[in-house]
Amino acid sequence: KLLSSNLLQSYTASQLTSLFYGQGLPLTALYGLKWYKVVYETIDPIGGRTTASGGLFLPQNVGKSLPLFSFSHGTTTLTNAVASNLNQGDYLAGLVFGSAGYASVVADLLGLGSSPGFHPYLHARSEATASVDMLRAARRFCASNSIGLNGQVFLAGYSHGGHTAMALH
Repeated sequence: KLLSSNLLQSYTASQLTSLFYGQGLPLTALYGLKWYKVVYETIDPIGGRTTASGGLFLPQNVGKSLPLFSFSHGTTTLTNAVASNLNQGDYLAGLVFGSAGYASVVADLLGLGSSPGFHPYLHARSEATASVDMLRAARRFCASNSIGLNGQVFLAGYSHGGHTAMALH
């Protein structure tokens, strides 16, 4: 269940290209994008209802339905070092894939971002449920904002996020 969404930032393609080069990434953005913080309902490790958050990166003016891409972030010990907070955590993957034409999501996971409690590190079930519910929230956001999705779903992750992506798969 999608609970809320807030626009964090808008970028043109040229702004993104400059940002990528500034980060040492020799990439050219194909599209500008909008970056949203999404809060949604999911379940905790024992099956109770809870909330989670994540970053949603949507390319602008693509002219066709978008594939959905989920990037799972690496290990973090800081609650707010996640993609639902502006310029924190592994947000660059969301920007890169969003600027290439993917509707990109980066789930914060439980206990991080706006989610209450502690982060259950390397807990496959909660990583999977938080990630799949982030994908569902992104689909609801897109449907309610007339953004077409083409049915394709791609998964990737780095470090701890590799574990998360495999659990999601």
